[in-house]
Amino acid sequence: MDLFRRAWRLQVGDLDLSNLAMKFKVKSSLKPEPNTADVEVYNLSDAHRSRLETATAQVLRLEVGYGDRTHQIFLGEVRTCYTEVQGPDRITKFSSGDGEQAVLGTRIRVTFGNQIQIDAAISQIAKTLGIGVGNLQPVAAKLRSKGIASIYPQGVALSGNAWRELQTICKSCGLEAAIQDGALILLEQGQALAGSAVRLSPTTGLVGSPTADTDKTSGVLTVNAQALLIPELRPGVKVQLESLSTGRAVYRVYDAEYTGATHGQEWYCHLGMQRVANAVVTLGEVVV
Repeated sequence: MDLFRRAWRLQVGDLDLSNLAMKFKVKSSLKPEPNTADVEVYNLSDAHRSRLETATAQVLRLEVGYGDRTHQIFLGEVRTCYTEVQGPDRITKFSSGDGEQAVLGTRIRVTFGNQIQIDAAISQIAKTLGIGVGNLQPVAAKLRSKGIASIYPQGVALSGNAWRELQTICKSCGLEAAIQDGALILLEQGQALAGSAVRLSPTTGLVGSPTADTDKTSGVLTVNAQALLIPELRPGVKVQLESLSTGRAVYRVYDAEYTGATHGQEWYCHLGMQRVANAVVTLGEVVV
């Protein structure tokens, strides 16, 4: 991949703002909390600024990449939109959350019969939350191959915050659940998404030396690293990390912070990664 011809696309509601200068910070992780984005856009027209500041239920979509290849790194609902004047510039600031309204405000009241299939229960709660089921089907198929197909032998009545109820179901099945781009991402505890690994080394986008530490509670090896803003480095993705300080090993991205300035130098990804035990790695077509 060409790491020099930076490219981006920003859309808020039905307005494409890609031709304007902007800065952004996107925080994305496998944690249950919603991903967030803060975006600053410079010198919108008066008409567009007024329209964006008064609109409701807007969706913000941000894609970044290089050359003619861009990938979405954030999709979420706009929380706030306002404008500040700084010298000659008018800077319109957006804050946004991915699935935030669903996580915080959606309640559920449903009764499941005995031995309900895991994918049916999760799918119904996802529908209540208004989010996509993501990779539910292949994950459910893998659980069935392990003899884990159903839950609640005696049936159950669920009532309360829908996202917490879904988290409880996933934990009981050995799964981690998060929301990425308005859809579920489900992983077996400590494992990465299926698919090829991204190779990250000093010659393929790694910046500086990673630092490693072992979590005192879980014993999981974690690594913090900085890379050029490679959009394929998303939470859950496998990474074959190669550096003098950490050697060569396979990790999964646990959290990522993307920072960029379209008319400045900032264009980086700050990664928190966890060692994946017994990982089998195939390097895919993403050559960075």
